[in-house]
Amino acid sequence: EAYSAVDAPPFTDAHVRFAEALCAQVATAIGRAQLFSRLEDLAYRDPLTGLPNRRALDERMEDAVATAHADGGNLALVFCDLDGLKDVNDRLGHEAGDRALVAAGQALVEAAEGYPGAMTCRLGGDEFCVLLEGHGADAARRLARDAAHRLAAGPAGPLTMSSGVACLDDEHRRASDLFRAADAAQYAAKRVGGDKLFVAEP
Repeated sequence: EAYSAVDAPPFTDAHVRFAEALCAQVATAIGRAQLFSRLEDLAYRDPLTGLPNRRALDERMEDAVATAHADGGNLALVFCDLDGLKDVNDRLGHEAGDRALVAAGQALVEAAEGYPGAMTCRLGGDEFCVLLEGHGADAARRLARDAAHRLAAGPAGPLTMSSGVACLDDEHRRASDLFRAADAAQYAAKRVGGDKLFVAEP
């Protein structure tokens, strides 16, 4: 609604046209802001699971490592791989595979609820990560086992995960060190048959 002062002359058609043009400009600006916000969200979020993606994890890990070094706190990374996704896709179709991925992400999110500050991400394909700030290897083990139990009992069927854990220590001091160590531990767990949990040792 638009108003004029009590003593001002009444609105004319020119005033109306100006108000309409102004409203169009404002609507366009709002639309552009919403679009940029949506694009930024897409850049940091996995579209299938709604979880943060690898880009979001990389940025958070750098900050988390710097904070842990500054205050001497713990930092752990759980790297998980959904076992048998190719078999699910081949036997039941890609929709079933997508449901399995969503179930894996949900199991990790639910398991991470007991750890304030935990960040659960989907890296891509069948790989997920949970970054645990302020927590060490024992907490990471508990979380991974809890998530595995939830996934096995979930509605998507008897699914399993292979998990690797790494913690910030004298050998793994950078974000890239932590990521590589957790990835290697997960790969070792996968190589011995899956549904296992390995912890990287310094």
